[in-house]
Amino acid sequence: MIGDLSAGLRYNSNNVDNFKELLKLLNGRKILIRGNHDYEPDEFYLDAGFESVYEYLEIDEFFISHYPCYESRWICTQEKEHLNIINKDNCKYVIHGHIHNKNPNDWEPDGLQRINVCIDYKPNNYYPLELNIPKIQKYFKNLKI
Repeated sequence: MIGDLSAGLRYNSNNVDNFKELLKLLNGRKILIRGNHDYEPDEFYLDAGFESVYEYLEIDEFFISHYPCYESRWICTQEKEHLNIINKDNCKYVIHGHIHNKNPNDWEPDGLQRINVCIDYKPNNYYPLELNIPKIQKYFKNLKI
């Protein structure tokens, strides 16, 4: 999951325990890349059945972040930090969420390819996107936590 999983919990603390129980019901391996609305401590997500919580993941030339890591007037501090890592390590792809139904292919090119995995992104048919990228699938298959 690439962030903003717990958006809204901060404003309705009565739902925290119910939300945690709901998360436990989700099938599959659960790994969270934190988003800007994931305020709960790591322990909350781990208790809810997540194997691990990350700020970002780097798998060869793929950088997985909640943020699209695009230099713009809206770029936040964490996104700038991620962009520095991307540039330093010569990543070519950014797999991200955060921008909802915006198409990063409409932006000025900056040398990176972006894959928007938001479920509220029309080209993804408002459905979770399965990444059929062998390097990434192998990484998660072999991930020991």
